[in-house]
Amino acid sequence: MQSGKVKFIALFLFGILTSPSFGQWVNVPTGTTGKYESAYFFDTQNGIVSSDSKVLKTSDAGASWTPVSVFGIRDVEFASTTLGFAAGYAGSSLKKTTDGGNTWTALTPPTSNALWGVSVVNANTLYVSGTGKVVWKSTNGGSSFSVVNLPSVPPSDLAVDLDFVSATTGCVLGQYGGVWRTTNGGTSWTNTYPSANIEYVSIYFLDAMTGFVVGESGTILKTIDGGVSWSPQVSGSASRLQYVHFLDLNNGVVAGYDGTVLRTVNGGATWFKENTGSTEKLRFCYLISPTVAIAGGDNGTMLRNSNLTTGVGEPDALSNCKIFPNPTNGQFSVRSVDAIKNLKVFDSMGRLVWESSDSTFETTADLSAQARGVYFLKVEAAGAVRTFKIVRE
Repeated sequence: MQSGKVKFIALFLFGILTSPSFGQWVNVPTGTTGKYESAYFFDTQNGIVSSDSKVLKTSDAGASWTPVSVFGIRDVEFASTTLGFAAGYAGSSLKKTTDGGNTWTALTPPTSNALWGVSVVNANTLYVSGTGKVVWKSTNGGSSFSVVNLPSVPPSDLAVDLDFVSATTGCVLGQYGGVWRTTNGGTSWTNTYPSANIEYVSIYFLDAMTGFVVGESGTILKTIDGGVSWSPQVSGSASRLQYVHFLDLNNGVVAGYDGTVLRTVNGGATWFKENTGSTEKLRFCYLISPTVAIAGGDNGTMLRNSNLTTGVGEPDALSNCKIFPNPTNGQFSVRSVDAIKNLKVFDSMGRLVWESSDSTFETTADLSAQARGVYFLKVEAAGAVRTFKIVRE
């Protein structure tokens, strides 16, 4: 799913910083009241978005949109500026374009059921996923497909998304089956991250080694070894996250329900929660450049921000937050000039190990019962949220 397939950060340096964006998210009229689901941009000006009823194109970085086709698709991806493929709803589940998305022709789908994701490796090789825990592979540009069965992943009956970084290596998300990885074109699979009853929704690889997964309950996972292992990140959101996209190793965005857009400018070490002004279910967000992004979702919602901040560390209520001693033998103090609303400590796997909701300017946390290692302290005060690395000696 999504563009820029083969387009450092330590696993333990993660967190979230909520801070106002100097830019503003504005509604962009599109004449559509449907549900936007995905996007693909060829450059900083020209791109395409898909919805459940139309395909639209832009030539001005998302400031305006023109309908080009009347059919619904869930996911779209291109092998070049002209050749692309779209996966979608039953009855018109597989389409192909050879003119950059201006016109589309129907391909014979490998199933009568709906398709959910498409991953285009090159002009000949593509994979699609859908109902039945099944992935289909084409090696002739979509003219025919062969079935690539995933191992049994109860209770899921849906391969919800996939991303291949080469003709043979890629990962597939089982709806509740976790992350599955293959290095031989689907002949065999390894479950590299079981789901633990969490529904995963979207997967994106920035390059052959760096990838992200998002899902319900604010779940974000990251890999830096090509999907062999995954590390949970503290997103700071409880919303269902629907879509992840990265422009480069530093700049990325995540979209989700409740008008949620999360953004990072340092490869995921820190996340901003953008103030979109929306409460809609946002189903995609796409970073066109470091300063321009679009997001879309239900009820024809299309949002755009053309003045995103490109740095972190804007002053907030936690700019002068002090934590001492750190490293600690167990107990440490947290002091802020504004009353601390909430404190949570997570271990390196993202599990909550200590919390306090007392409203005070100084609080003592206690990790004496925890093993030595790296922990992460999430602090909330006066609308600001920051995460700090704590070393337990």
